[in-house]
Order: sequence, then C-alpha cells, then structure tokens
Amino acid sequence: KSIRDSFLRLLNDENLTEKYIVIGAKESGLDFITNPNIEVIEMPRYWSRAFMAPLIYRFALGHVLKRLNADVVLNLGDLIVHSGVKQIYVFDWPYALDVHPTVWKDMNLLDWINRRLKLWLLKRDFDRPDIVVAQTKFIKGRLKELYSLRDIRVINNAVTISTSQEDKPISFALPSGLKFLYPTVYYPHKNLEILIELAGLIKINKLN
Repeated sequence: KSIRDSFLRLLNDENLTEKYIVIGAKESGLDFITNPNIEVIEMPRYWSRAFMAPLIYRFALGHVLKRLNADVVLNLGDLIVHSGVKQIYVFDWPYALDVHPTVWKDMNLLDWINRRLKLWLLKRDFDRPDIVVAQTKFIKGRLKELYSLRDIRVINNAVTISTSQEDKPISFALPSGLKFLYPTVYYPHKNLEILIELAGLIKINKLN
C-alpha cells in the first residue's frame, strides 16, 4: 500500500495527457485522487480478501482489463495477472527469494500455508509479465538466478515522510546515547532479532 500510495500521489500532481485507470476494492483509501485524467474503478470489497486473490488474478482482472481496452497494466498487487495486456509487475515479496529455512520454520501453520501457496502461484506465473521491477540490484540478481526472468528493471523504493508531518508532536522519551532509526514493519524474514545481539555488542565494546 505504501508503494501504491506514494506512486499515485506523485501521479496525481502531474499534468497528464494520457488516461490512467486505477482498479481497487471499495474503501481502499484512494479518495485523495483528484486528477481528471485518473479514473478510479472500485470493485466489490471481497476483492480485497486474501482467499479470493488466486481467482481474481487468474480470471477476473483479465476480463476487466479486456473490457477497458487497456494498453498496459502496472501491477502493484500480490500476484501476477493472467491477461494478454502488456504487464509490468512490481515485485516486493522477499519470500520468493529463497529465504533461510529458519524463517519458514518459525512461522505459524496458517502463515506457512498462505505463503507457500503464494510462492507456488508466483513460480507458476513468473514468465507472464513483460517487465518485472525489483527494488534493488541484489533482488534483481536473485530473481535472475532463481527464475531466469527476461526483463528486470531496478527502481528503488521511495521513503515517504508524510506520516511525520502531522501537527501532533511525538516523543519517544529515548535515553541519551547512540540511536538507530530503522523504519520498518516486523516480518519474520527481516531477522530483526539480530539487532538485539548488535545492541549487546555495542554495549560490550562501549560504543554508546
């Protein structure tokens, strides 16, 4: 969602000459779009349900794109669309990069099943996009190595500071000393636990 919103907010401010259509489920937070050349098509809310994703990407989206007579689709979604329309797929799911077995082992059963299913679907359909966008050169290399993709472009992810522009001041009451800023959401594959070991080494070596 952060990638989608960052891109659309920038696009919304442009003087566009082409027509853009954004497909999203109802109440998906696209009210900020005001550009006359950007049309938002709201699909039923169940389109946002995770268990519906395989059917929607396999069948429904292809029909919608055909009805719209789309020239190209920029896919910021979870899975790859089955469609004859030229497709640019923005990849941002590290579980498809052959993560360490410990990551899979530490998941609960439901997460393991959901992610294994998504991985299987991505592997099945990775040859469909015309272009795959990776966020780093490292990810591009891993995608080439694992899936032999034809065309991978690197576009680094943007960092937005919009959430820090609110009027309400925020104080974390942190003690003095060395501080690390690590803006992220917790996911098992990120191995954030290693930061605890790092903090211990910093204290032992009196680097704070």
